[in-house]
Amino acid sequence: MTVFDEVRYTDLMPGKTYMLKGTLHVRNNGSDAGILSQDSQPVQAGIEFIPAERSGTVTLEFAVNTDLFENDTELVAFEELYAASELITSHSDINDAGQTVTLTMPVPEETPEPEEPEISTTAYGAADGFDNVGPDEDVVINDIIRFKNLKPGQTYEIRGVLHQKHPDGHDMGELQVNGTPVTAVRTFVPDKPDGATEVTFRFDAQELNGYTVVAYETLLQEGKVVCHHADINNADQSILISRSPRDVRRRVRWIHTGTGQGVMLATAGGLLAGILLVILLRRRMKLSGKKVKS
Repeated sequence: MTVFDEVRYTDLMPGKTYMLKGTLHVRNNGSDAGILSQDSQPVQAGIEFIPAERSGTVTLEFAVNTDLFENDTELVAFEELYAASELITSHSDINDAGQTVTLTMPVPEETPEPEEPEISTTAYGAADGFDNVGPDEDVVINDIIRFKNLKPGQTYEIRGVLHQKHPDGHDMGELQVNGTPVTAVRTFVPDKPDGATEVTFRFDAQELNGYTVVAYETLLQEGKVVCHHADINNADQSILISRSPRDVRRRVRWIHTGTGQGVMLATAGGLLAGILLVILLRRRMKLSGKKVKS
């Protein structure tokens, strides 16, 4: 660090050569603790100048290694003015605020701890987007994995496994079909810290009517577990296997199947038929001279 000391002078002789010398003193509890030294050498500065006018300013520059001092160390500049090696005047006051500089060390900025990666998931039947499926031979369940605080450009892996949930609510462990766990794996490279990816589970559900399957997901990087999401009671991870009309179906994701348009057309057709029926009925009643309440 460089300490600049601007010295104002008056009544000097223009055109004459002068030498300004300065030293830095340490002030400790209001007292002069001596000349500042670095590497066993006093910290000094000097400049030779020729004033153009009787009054003016000149600046001394002191090189200071701030690593050697504690915070709030006070340094006071002492100056001496010479002409032809003869001391003309000096300025040395340990308590002069104008000559004092306080070394205030910058407080290092705290680097915020990176937020921990996390994932959440939402499972749905791939055929129609609802949260339940029938006990069919070929069932496909997709699971949306939403992630946060990942490192863009780095490779991650999602490993999912289905757990079987008993109707009474307890976890029966990993779902086994023909002795093999039902799993899904996907590798992806996020382009943003937050986003989503998806995995697909496919299995035979004919023997699972009335049971619920729950998707457990683990996020890994270079084979190491980053985080996981596993909760047997999480509704968003759960898919009921049932065709009972008593089970309420909840649409998780809109899947275009073409059936919605047919339903709307049938409804519109029924409404149109009702309107035509009323019109025809009114015409007939008018011919007979009777009134119809509408």
